[in-house]
Amino acid sequence: MIGRQGSASRKGPERADPIDAAKRLMHMETEREAVLRACPVDRTPELRAMEREANQLSRDSTDLLRGKGRWAGTEIGQLAAELYQAGLQRRNHEHYSQQAYDSRSHRRSEAKEARTWAGREAALQARWDRVGAPVKAGLDAEVSVRKDKVGALRKTVEERQEWLSHHPEAARRLQRLDHELSKAREAIHLERDVANGLRARAQAQAQAKQIGRDFGIDMGRSIGR
Repeated sequence: MIGRQGSASRKGPERADPIDAAKRLMHMETEREAVLRACPVDRTPELRAMEREANQLSRDSTDLLRGKGRWAGTEIGQLAAELYQAGLQRRNHEHYSQQAYDSRSHRRSEAKEARTWAGREAALQARWDRVGAPVKAGLDAEVSVRKDKVGALRKTVEERQEWLSHHPEAARRLQRLDHELSKAREAIHLERDVANGLRARAQAQAQAKQIGRDFGIDMGRSIGR
Protein backbone atom coordinates (compact mmCIF):
# COMPACT_ATOMS: atom_id res chain seq x y z
CA MET A 1 0.00 0.00 0.00
CA ILE A 2 2.74 2.45 0.96
CA GLY A 3 4.55 1.72 -2.26
CA ARG A 4 1.43 2.32 -4.31
CA GLN A 5 0.64 5.58 -2.50
CA GLY A 6 4.22 6.76 -2.96
CA SER A 7 4.00 5.90 -6.61
CA ALA A 8 0.68 7.73 -6.94
CA SER A 9 2.03 10.82 -5.19
CA ARG A 10 4.87 11.00 -7.67
CA LYS A 11 2.53 11.07 -10.68
CA GLY A 12 2.51 14.37 -12.52
CA PRO A 13 -0.66 16.35 -13.20
CA GLU A 14 -3.03 14.72 -15.61
CA ARG A 15 -2.62 16.06 -19.13
CA ALA A 16 -5.54 17.81 -20.82
CA ASP A 17 -7.58 15.85 -23.31
CA PRO A 18 -6.07 16.69 -26.73
CA ILE A 19 -9.53 16.57 -28.32
CA ASP A 20 -10.85 19.14 -25.83
CA ALA A 21 -7.77 21.31 -26.42
CA ALA A 22 -8.28 21.14 -30.18
CA LYS A 23 -11.96 22.05 -29.80
CA ARG A 24 -11.08 25.03 -27.60
CA LEU A 25 -8.49 26.17 -30.12
CA MET A 26 -11.02 25.90 -32.94
CA HIS A 27 -13.59 27.86 -30.89
CA MET A 28 -11.14 30.71 -30.26
CA GLU A 29 -10.09 30.81 -33.92
CA THR A 30 -13.77 31.01 -34.93
CA GLU A 31 -14.34 33.82 -32.45
CA ARG A 32 -11.30 35.71 -33.73
CA GLU A 33 -12.50 35.38 -37.34
CA ALA A 34 -15.89 36.76 -36.29
CA VAL A 35 -14.27 39.78 -34.63
CA LEU A 36 -12.07 40.37 -37.68
CA ARG A 37 -15.11 40.27 -39.98
CA ALA A 38 -16.68 43.03 -37.89
CA CYS A 39 -13.54 45.19 -38.24
CA PRO A 40 -12.27 46.89 -41.39
CA VAL A 41 -9.76 44.68 -43.19
CA ASP A 42 -6.15 45.29 -42.17
CA ARG A 43 -4.34 46.21 -45.40
CA THR A 44 -1.04 46.99 -43.67
CA PRO A 45 0.81 43.94 -45.13
CA GLU A 46 -0.33 44.94 -48.64
CA LEU A 47 0.75 48.53 -47.99
CA ARG A 48 4.24 47.47 -46.88
CA ALA A 49 4.63 45.16 -49.89
CA MET A 50 3.51 47.90 -52.29
CA GLU A 51 5.89 50.40 -50.67
CA ARG A 52 8.77 47.95 -51.20
CA GLU A 53 7.81 47.49 -54.86
CA ALA A 54 7.57 51.26 -55.43
CA ASN A 55 10.93 51.88 -53.75
CA GLN A 56 12.64 49.12 -55.72
CA LEU A 57 11.29 50.36 -59.04
CA SER A 58 12.32 53.90 -58.14
CA ARG A 59 15.87 52.69 -57.42
CA ASP A 60 15.89 50.77 -60.70
CA SER A 61 14.87 53.93 -62.56
CA THR A 62 17.62 55.98 -60.90
CA ASP A 63 20.25 53.27 -61.40
CA LEU A 64 19.36 52.99 -65.09
CA LEU A 65 20.69 56.50 -65.81
CA ARG A 66 24.17 55.43 -64.70
CA GLY A 67 24.06 51.74 -65.63
CA LYS A 68 24.23 50.58 -62.02
CA GLY A 69 22.33 48.04 -59.90
CA ARG A 70 20.37 45.52 -61.95
CA TRP A 71 21.52 47.23 -65.16
CA ALA A 72 25.24 46.73 -64.57
CA GLY A 73 26.74 44.47 -67.22
CA THR A 74 23.73 44.77 -69.55
CA GLU A 75 23.75 46.37 -73.01
CA ILE A 76 21.39 49.15 -71.97
CA GLY A 77 23.37 49.66 -68.76
CA GLN A 78 26.61 50.03 -70.70
CA LEU A 79 24.98 52.57 -73.02
CA ALA A 80 23.68 54.57 -70.06
CA ALA A 81 27.09 54.54 -68.35
CA GLU A 82 28.84 55.73 -71.53
CA LEU A 83 26.28 58.50 -72.03
CA TYR A 84 26.66 59.64 -68.45
CA GLN A 85 30.46 59.70 -68.69
CA ALA A 86 30.37 61.56 -72.01
CA GLY A 87 28.17 64.23 -70.50
CA LEU A 88 30.40 64.47 -67.44
CA GLN A 89 33.54 64.87 -69.56
CA ARG A 90 31.90 67.46 -71.79
CA ARG A 91 30.81 69.57 -68.79
CA ASN A 92 34.24 69.33 -67.16
CA HIS A 93 36.07 70.49 -70.30
CA GLU A 94 33.54 73.27 -70.85
CA HIS A 95 34.15 74.43 -67.29
CA TYR A 96 37.93 74.58 -67.68
CA SER A 97 37.67 76.24 -71.09
CA GLN A 98 35.99 79.23 -69.44
CA GLN A 99 38.51 79.87 -66.66
CA ALA A 100 39.87 83.39 -67.10
CA TYR A 101 42.95 82.68 -64.98
CA ASP A 102 44.13 79.94 -67.35
CA SER A 103 46.19 80.50 -70.50
CA ARG A 104 44.44 81.07 -73.80
CA SER A 105 46.06 78.04 -75.38
CA HIS A 106 44.90 75.79 -72.53
CA ARG A 107 41.38 77.21 -72.77
CA ARG A 108 41.34 76.49 -76.51
CA SER A 109 42.53 72.94 -75.83
CA GLU A 110 39.79 72.43 -73.25
CA ALA A 111 37.17 73.87 -75.63
CA LYS A 112 38.30 71.45 -78.33
CA GLU A 113 38.00 68.50 -75.91
CA ALA A 114 34.56 69.74 -74.90
CA ARG A 115 33.43 69.74 -78.54
CA THR A 116 34.81 66.23 -79.05
CA TRP A 117 32.93 64.94 -76.02
CA ALA A 118 29.81 66.82 -77.08
CA GLY A 119 29.88 64.93 -80.39
CA ARG A 120 30.20 61.60 -78.61
CA GLU A 121 27.45 62.58 -76.21
CA ALA A 122 25.11 63.50 -79.08
CA ALA A 123 25.68 60.14 -80.80
CA LEU A 124 25.12 58.24 -77.56
CA GLN A 125 22.05 60.33 -76.78
CA ALA A 126 20.54 59.40 -80.15
CA ARG A 127 21.04 55.71 -79.35
CA TRP A 128 19.63 56.23 -75.87
CA ASP A 129 16.51 57.92 -77.23
CA ARG A 130 15.84 54.84 -79.36
CA VAL A 131 16.79 52.14 -76.84
CA GLY A 132 16.98 53.45 -73.28
CA ALA A 133 14.39 56.21 -73.09
CA PRO A 134 11.41 53.86 -73.62
CA VAL A 135 12.65 51.60 -70.82
CA LYS A 136 13.09 54.58 -68.50
CA ALA A 137 9.60 55.86 -69.36
CA GLY A 138 8.12 52.44 -68.66
CA LEU A 139 9.83 52.27 -65.26
CA ASP A 140 8.66 55.75 -64.32
CA ALA A 141 5.10 54.82 -65.30
CA GLU A 142 5.26 51.71 -63.10
CA VAL A 143 6.60 53.80 -60.21
CA SER A 144 3.69 56.22 -60.63
CA VAL A 145 1.16 53.38 -60.59
CA ARG A 146 2.71 51.87 -57.45
CA LYS A 147 2.75 55.23 -55.69
CA ASP A 148 -0.95 55.72 -56.45
CA LYS A 149 -1.66 52.30 -54.96
CA VAL A 150 0.47 53.13 -51.92
CA GLY A 151 -1.57 56.29 -51.38
CA ALA A 152 -4.88 54.41 -51.62
CA LEU A 153 -3.70 51.64 -49.28
CA ARG A 154 -2.30 54.14 -46.77
CA LYS A 155 -5.68 55.88 -46.68
CA THR A 156 -7.41 52.52 -46.04
CA VAL A 157 -4.96 51.71 -43.21
CA GLU A 158 -5.51 55.14 -41.63
CA GLU A 159 -9.28 54.71 -41.84
CA ARG A 160 -9.00 51.33 -40.09
CA GLN A 161 -6.87 52.84 -37.34
CA GLU A 162 -9.45 55.57 -36.87
CA TRP A 163 -12.25 52.95 -36.68
CA LEU A 164 -10.32 51.00 -34.03
CA SER A 165 -9.80 54.18 -32.03
CA HIS A 166 -13.60 54.55 -31.88
CA HIS A 167 -14.08 50.83 -31.09
CA PRO A 168 -11.33 50.03 -28.55
CA GLU A 169 -13.18 46.94 -27.30
CA ALA A 170 -12.55 45.22 -30.65
CA ALA A 171 -8.81 45.83 -30.43
CA ARG A 172 -8.71 44.58 -26.83
CA ARG A 173 -10.70 41.48 -27.72
CA LEU A 174 -8.37 40.68 -30.63
CA GLN A 175 -5.34 41.17 -28.41
CA ARG A 176 -6.79 38.83 -25.76
CA LEU A 177 -7.69 36.18 -28.35
CA ASP A 178 -4.25 36.38 -29.97
CA HIS A 179 -2.63 35.86 -26.56
CA GLU A 180 -4.87 32.90 -25.68
CA LEU A 181 -4.45 31.35 -29.11
CA SER A 182 -0.69 31.57 -28.81
CA LYS A 183 -0.77 29.78 -25.43
CA ALA A 184 -3.21 27.15 -26.72
CA ARG A 185 -1.07 26.40 -29.77
CA GLU A 186 2.04 26.12 -27.60
CA ALA A 187 0.23 23.71 -25.27
CA ILE A 188 -0.90 21.52 -28.18
CA HIS A 189 2.62 21.48 -29.62
CA LEU A 190 4.04 20.59 -26.20
CA GLU A 191 1.49 17.80 -25.80
CA ARG A 192 2.44 16.47 -29.22
CA ASP A 193 6.15 16.62 -28.38
CA VAL A 194 5.56 14.78 -25.09
CA ALA A 195 3.51 12.08 -26.84
CA ASN A 196 6.17 11.66 -29.51
CA GLY A 197 8.84 11.44 -26.81
CA LEU A 198 6.92 8.77 -24.91
CA ARG A 199 6.41 6.74 -28.07
CA ALA A 200 10.09 7.00 -28.93
CA ARG A 201 11.02 5.94 -25.39
CA ALA A 202 8.66 2.95 -25.52
CA GLN A 203 10.06 1.91 -28.88
CA ALA A 204 13.63 2.19 -27.56
CA GLN A 205 12.77 0.11 -24.50
CA ALA A 206 11.08 -2.55 -26.62
CA GLN A 207 14.09 -2.63 -28.93
CA ALA A 208 16.46 -2.93 -25.96
CA LYS A 209 14.46 -5.84 -24.55
CA GLN A 210 14.48 -7.58 -27.90
CA ILE A 211 18.25 -7.15 -28.13
CA GLY A 212 18.54 -8.53 -24.58
CA ARG A 213 16.46 -11.58 -25.44
CA ASP A 214 18.62 -12.14 -28.51
CA PHE A 215 21.66 -12.33 -26.20
CA GLY A 216 19.86 -14.15 -23.38
CA ILE A 217 19.84 -11.10 -21.07
CA ASP A 218 16.80 -9.92 -19.08
CA MET A 219 16.90 -6.16 -19.72
CA GLY A 220 14.02 -5.62 -17.30
CA ARG A 221 16.29 -6.36 -14.27
CA SER A 222 19.06 -4.21 -12.91
CA ILE A 223 22.60 -5.46 -13.26
CA GLY A 224 23.73 -7.36 -10.19
CA ARG A 225 20.24 -8.60 -9.18
